[in-house]
Amino acid sequence: MIADGDSRTVFGNYAGFHAGPKQWNEPRAEDIAAASIVCLDPYFRTDSRLAAELCVAHSTPYVTLDSPYDDYVAQNAAAVVISHKLRDQAYAGRDMLELFGQYLSACRGLVIFTFEGDQVTRSGQVTSGARRPRELMGHEGAGNADTMT
Repeated sequence: MIADGDSRTVFGNYAGFHAGPKQWNEPRAEDIAAASIVCLDPYFRTDSRLAAELCVAHSTPYVTLDSPYDDYVAQNAAAVVISHKLRDQAYAGRDMLELFGQYLSACRGLVIFTFEGDQVTRSGQVTSGARRPRELMGHEGAGNADTMT
C-alpha cells in the first residue's frame, strides 16, 4: 500500500481474501489466554465471534472496529472504533448522536466514531459534540481511511 495524506493505493484484492481456501488460523484458547490484549478483526466472520467469546471467557480485553452495536463482538470489546464507512453503509440517514448513544448503551467499552480525519467522537463526548483530532501518528489502516487518535 502507498498512502499519503489524501489518498491510498492498495496493491491487492480484499475480495479475494475470503475467496477460496481460508488464509488465516482459527483462534485458539491458549493463545488468547496468554495475550495481554487482542486486536480483533471482525471480518473473519465466525472466527471473529469465536475469538471474542474466547477473550470474554479468559478475561482478555480486545479492541475491534466496524462492528454493529447489536453484535457480540462490539458489545464485549474494551474499545470499538466505528468508521464513517460502516456508518454510511449500515446506518445511512441515521442521526449520528442517536446512533452514538445506541453504541454507548449496547457496548461495555470505549466507543470511538471517526470521520475521515476531520473529527473524532468518543465515549463521554456525546453532549459536547465531536472534535478535531490531534495527529499522533501518520499512518492509516489498510482498509480504513479514517484518522484515529
